[in-house]
Amino acid sequence: MGGRLQVNTSFNPEDTLSLLWGVDYVREDSSQRFNLFDPDEFDASGGLVFRKIGEVDFVPPYRLNDLGIFAQLQWDVVDRLTLSGGARYVNLNIDTDDYTTYDGNSVEGGTLTADDVVFNLGLAYEVVDSLTAFASFSQGFSLPDIGRVLGFAPPGFAVESDIDLTQPQKVDNYEIGLRGNWNTVQASVAAFYNYSSLGTRFAVSNSGPLQTVRSPQRVYGIEGALDWQPSDRWSFGGTAAWLEGADDADEDGDFTALDSLIIPPFKLTAYVENETLPGWRNRLQLLFSGDRDRGFNVGADSAPINSYITLDLLSGVRLRNGELTLGIQNLLNTQYYPVYSQYFAPFFDSDNRAGQGRTMSLSYRTTF
Repeated sequence: MGGRLQVNTSFNPEDTLSLLWGVDYVREDSSQRFNLFDPDEFDASGGLVFRKIGEVDFVPPYRLNDLGIFAQLQWDVVDRLTLSGGARYVNLNIDTDDYTTYDGNSVEGGTLTADDVVFNLGLAYEVVDSLTAFASFSQGFSLPDIGRVLGFAPPGFAVESDIDLTQPQKVDNYEIGLRGNWNTVQASVAAFYNYSSLGTRFAVSNSGPLQTVRSPQRVYGIEGALDWQPSDRWSFGGTAAWLEGADDADEDGDFTALDSLIIPPFKLTAYVENETLPGWRNRLQLLFSGDRDRGFNVGADSAPINSYITLDLLSGVRLRNGELTLGIQNLLNTQYYPVYSQYFAPFFDSDNRAGQGRTMSLSYRTTF
């Protein structure tokens, strides 16, 4: 739950210079419970019978309070040039009671607080009609994945003494790109570079399932999108995204590739959509997830990540007060293993599971 109060203040009658300022607050109560099943009955049935015998906290209950105070200035310098910039004060607070991990470790709860100020600056210039070039710098301020830290806490762990929030992850983000919006074509392409002097990642260790690694980290990549409507009834499009990243775990100036949980393989999506009859639309969409072995080559991944392709079919009919949609996910019933499963399979056999097979869904959406 949360709320946001903001005020937009204009400084001239033409409204070419304005300031958006205010405050927002979010409170999140998080937890994750797992079911426990009888292991003897599971083994005796050859893995077919799951009889629930209890529940356990995989991620213990914890509370996150996020308070922000912000101000954002926008200036339309001339008709084709816009500048923007701002600042935000962030205050994060985490609180959890004493708890026991899923594998029986007792953990002392506590309260943690971190705060900082982040800045942003942006520029957009309309090169020609409908084509805009943009560049931006922004900073992000975030905590490690607290759920993972709490859920995989080793014996003797104490929240206030063993989680260091005096230096949360602060990331500098740089982006440059082009975007166009024409009558029947919309397109965008952007390149980005992110750097943090104290990045965060998790590594599997012998002392426990996950170990927090704080070190200089950089991530960079390029992404694009294209949509085309050749007629009123047909539309085509897709997206592509490639990124890479590395960190300097021993801070010797030598950066090595990050694992595939942080840096996913090349991703390509494509779709074709047709309005077969007035009010009846059908859409076929493809997802391609590529190979990646950079993490494996430096020991960040325990196995190379293999590619896969899936197809989905969506059919929607407009009704009087909404839309009824039939979806068939993984239309060809492809046997594949998501990146998450491929990454964790060498460590935890329970995570060595295939992606969802052919699945049908029916949904109805209405707008009031």
